[in-house]
Amino acid sequence: MDPWQNLVSRCSAWWQMHTPHALRACVYEVCKPLVPLLLGIAALVAVIVYALADNLHSFVSRLFIAQYHYPYTVPLAFIQVLLNLLALLALHGVGLIHLKPFSLKLAERLFVPAVCGSVQCILAIWAEACSHSGLYQLIASFLPMVSLSLGHLFALTKVSQTERGHASTFDLYYTLTVTRTLLLGFLCVLHPDGPKALINGNWHSLLFLGYMLGMLLLGAVQLLFVDVTALYFSALPAAVLHATRELVLPLFRLL
Repeated sequence: MDPWQNLVSRCSAWWQMHTPHALRACVYEVCKPLVPLLLGIAALVAVIVYALADNLHSFVSRLFIAQYHYPYTVPLAFIQVLLNLLALLALHGVGLIHLKPFSLKLAERLFVPAVCGSVQCILAIWAEACSHSGLYQLIASFLPMVSLSLGHLFALTKVSQTERGHASTFDLYYTLTVTRTLLLGFLCVLHPDGPKALINGNWHSLLFLGYMLGMLLLGAVQLLFVDVTALYFSALPAAVLHATRELVLPLFRLL
């Protein structure tokens, strides 16, 4: 069972055991008409929070890359995906989520989304590195379209629907993240930026490490939300979530 469904079922069982039937019926009657409104408000809040987090990530990325002259997109994308993998393993280690062992067969089915997601991670960081030029707005505006055209989100949704009942959302995301980490790690070994990233990093500076960690953590959280949305719901809300900054921030400027 999916971890979220397991949590909901436990809460529902506790509610039925510890509340009178009359109170439950009254609460259900009052709350039932409000469910669509509450879901809409929750979705709107999620979109706004994601847009603000995306804007903060963009600010930190531009500041870090420009100040430290560290435009090594492939190693940064690798570390960002690796942080997601370590977070999943940590949650599994403390028992908050349950992950099945890595499945090579499932990894083969998720290979195309993993390749597309890896390319998208690299393009997103490269766009931030080119923020001083006119390429940034062009790349940032078309990243969701590129993602969809490559089949990243749609392929994720298709695999999720096929594997539903056999693997949870976190199992799918874990396999996707491991595959993506291996691809980016292999690319780091082959790419000439790999040794340069190690040599030119200011590893003794706490500011350097802090800016890098902040940028990569924000990017990793955004990547998690977009992929889990595609796996749990569908490609369309994931694409909308991915494009939130371009959609929401102009409205903030008008207000």
